[in-house]
Formats: sequence, structure tokens, C-alpha cells
Amino acid sequence: MDFPRYYRFVFKSLILGVVVGQVFVMWLGAALMTATFNNQAFADAYAIAGIGGLTDESFTGYGSAAYGFGKFIQLGLVFSTVALTIPSLYSAALSMQNVGMWAVKVPRFIWVTLGAIVFTVAAIAGREHFATVLENFLNCLAYWYYLVLGHHLTLGCLLGELLCCLSTGSIAADVATI
Repeated sequence: MDFPRYYRFVFKSLILGVVVGQVFVMWLGAALMTATFNNQAFADAYAIAGIGGLTDESFTGYGSAAYGFGKFIQLGLVFSTVALTIPSLYSAALSMQNVGMWAVKVPRFIWVTLGAIVFTVAAIAGREHFATVLENFLNCLAYWYYLVLGHHLTLGCLLGELLCCLSTGSIAADVATI
């Protein structure tokens, strides 16, 4: 079946965006963890503070020697993390307002504030086990990502063919396809 051109463009853009981001972060993580085996300072930083200590250690030489450039990069990482929580909190507020008419009557900034409070409490509660919580969360995301991707590649294509056959009237020839 020949899908419309924009469907293919959206699908390819989605996959390319997700894969490029994931591959870059995986390579960066592999490089940092490889450094823990070869460099005692990295191994000590990872043993003391986990992933955060490893990230901090990677900027140590640049933090003091290059006019504080490493600290600037770390500040950029912090601000990007804060900036990424804002759309999530706003999205949570919109989702809460879809629960029912009673939720629509509550102003959106209250839902955002409640979401920020829940987010902060969860972050404080999980700070000692950040790596475990992050690993479990990413495993859940990977499960749903591949579930949706698999659905799109199998059932979505088959359903698309069925709908195409129904619209053209050639259902008898394509029943075997399903």
C-alpha cells in the first residue's frame, strides 16, 4: 500500500529524531563509563556520587582551566532540565482539566502548581536512588516505545491496507493480505 507522502515524512522524522537522540546519549554514556575503568578519578567520582559525580568529573579540568567553561556547561544542563519540566507540567495541567467538568473549573495555574509540588516531592524522595528510578522509568518508556512502533509497523500497515481496499472496492482480492 502506498501511504500519503506526509505520513511517510512524519514517520521517518519521528524515528530519525528519536534514534539520533538516543544513539548520541548512549555513546556519551558508554564513553563516560569506559572512562571509569581507565581513570581512577572517574571511578572514585562514580563510586561517591553516581552518574552526577561522573558528569561533574568530566568537566573538572575545564571548570577551572578554561575560564569556568565546564561550570557554564553544567549550568546549561541544569537550565535545560528545568526548561524541559515546564511543558510537562503544563501538559499535566491540561490532562487534569480533561478529567471532568469539575476539573475545568479549577484554574490551570493551580494544576501546574500541584504538579510541580508532586514532581518536587517525588524528586526529593527518589534522590538517593536516582539511577534505579531512572533505569526503571527508561525501561517503561522503551517498552511503550517499541510497543507503539511495532503496532505502527504491523497492525497500522495492515489496517491501512484494509481501509485502502475498502475505499477502492477491491476487498475480495486483498482479504488474503490480512
